[in-house]
Amino acid sequence: MDSVCFFEDFKFNKKLHNEYQFTSYVYMLDKKTGEVTFDSIPHLTGKSKLNKYVLIYCFDDYSDKKIINIKVF
Repeated sequence: MDSVCFFEDFKFNKKLHNEYQFTSYVYMLDKKTGEVTFDSIPHLTGKSKLNKYVLIYCFDDYSDKKIINIKVF
């Protein structure tokens, strides 16, 4: 799979979100308990699923959680 950068490839990233199906894989770490949860969310809007690109981004919401999102287009 080819990787997509969230900001550097922003126009392409936006096109992938708007025009193709993708699946989001979300890992959430509770910083207080150390518990990790996982969810898989299909986004079926769009024309087809490519299974060619991956976008990975992490963020800390400055509260009790850290989140890793992996999107496969």
